[in-house]
Amino acid sequence: MHFATRCQTLAQSRSTNPALLRVSICAAGLFVWTLLCSYTLGDSKGEPLSKPARVKVVVEAQGDLTLAAEKEGQPDPKPVPMQVIANLTYDEVSVSTDSSARTARYYHEAKAQLSVAKRPIENRLRADRRYVFCDSTDGKTSIYSSTGALSRNELELLTVPANSMVIDQLLPVDLRSDSEPKQGHKWTQEAGTVAALLNLHAVTTSDVSSVIAEADDKLVRMRIAGQVSGSVDGVITELEIKGKYNFDREAKRITWLAMTIKETRAVGPTTPGFTVEARVRVAIEPAIDSTFTDQTVETSVVGSQAGLQVLELEPQDSTFAITLGRNWHLLSESPHVAVIRMVSNGQTVAQCNLRELPTTGQAKPVTLDSFKLDAMKGLTDASPQILSATESTNPSGLKVYRVQVAGTVGNAAVQWIYHLAIGEDGRGVSYVFTMAADQAEQFGAADHEITSSLRFRETTKEDVRMVELDVEALKR
Repeated sequence: MHFATRCQTLAQSRSTNPALLRVSICAAGLFVWTLLCSYTLGDSKGEPLSKPARVKVVVEAQGDLTLAAEKEGQPDPKPVPMQVIANLTYDEVSVSTDSSARTARYYHEAKAQLSVAKRPIENRLRADRRYVFCDSTDGKTSIYSSTGALSRNELELLTVPANSMVIDQLLPVDLRSDSEPKQGHKWTQEAGTVAALLNLHAVTTSDVSSVIAEADDKLVRMRIAGQVSGSVDGVITELEIKGKYNFDREAKRITWLAMTIKETRAVGPTTPGFTVEARVRVAIEPAIDSTFTDQTVETSVVGSQAGLQVLELEPQDSTFAITLGRNWHLLSESPHVAVIRMVSNGQTVAQCNLRELPTTGQAKPVTLDSFKLDAMKGLTDASPQILSATESTNPSGLKVYRVQVAGTVGNAAVQWIYHLAIGEDGRGVSYVFTMAADQAEQFGAADHEITSSLRFRETTKEDVRMVELDVEALKR
């Protein structure tokens, strides 16, 4: 499932840097706050607040990860065993708009324990990210916090199968229209419903169907089963599902679901493949003491939801952070170093290596000319040609040097975009984007978006000392 992206680095860390046990897979874009307002719960026409529901979700999964060979021609590594237990509890109300179905959530609990090759790790939602929106537009569901960007880990923690916002789509049309249920009635689930239920980006084939097992005055009990072929981020996956769910006739919604999911997913450009069996349980009841009973929630809202869709990345032990679009994924990290990759439809567009620099106070002042020379040093065998060179100041006040270079590696045309960002206190980050020349158009201005979001947090003397110690260790 989504937790597997964290597991890849855990598994690979068995033979590499143990620091990679802390995984934070995040992805690129520009995070700009443009509006602060009070959001009134209810729909866009000002109708009363829907009754808050308390949702409890438990996901238990176990199976094997499949890692790609480190080099072409090498045998694939052996499968790596993994286990996941996730618990989520949240209050949810409808805040639908004219353009999309939307719910607001407050998470009382959101945590997961993972074990990969017997190495444990825990993932939790930060306390200041507990207010969350869930949107469903044109069959696609997105989750984002109203109080700031989620990390990739947090997004994957919240993106579980059987989303409470969409499970009522499993109902037959006659139950949605208050018709009397008929025992034995069977229907095929639509591809869009299956995709939303299982967090798939596309469904190729599906024979998933449901049947009314029994019904009384209070509950309609249904079963669901079938096989699905689909994809996530362009990566092929095969699933088999089997489960049960109950429709509460008084509450007029599904209030309980239990489902087993068997999934085999291929290795992707940023994620491992896996074979896993997961058990999902969802229970929904009225929230008597809901956070939403005052019918309002103060929230920071960007002019469009696109501004809230970015993710936050603060590399391990670093003092800087960036915000990224969801098409960027973290490949690896070690102290003060991160490698991220931009992916579109299962294909790599670009890769970026980021490194925090020590503050020594003894280095020569950087100029654009000196940075151009530094950028060209490692490309002497690539017939490099500078396409552009600029210096600017980003919204956080960092001085940014940028040099774009074209060259060749073997017979392939390649472009590199080198950056150096320096703060007034001497802290700096160097980062370089690498891409095939024919991907430059699709890459667009992605580096400018990351540069605009780059910022340093307040540091202590211990932070600075640790950066310098880690750099000295790397030199040795």
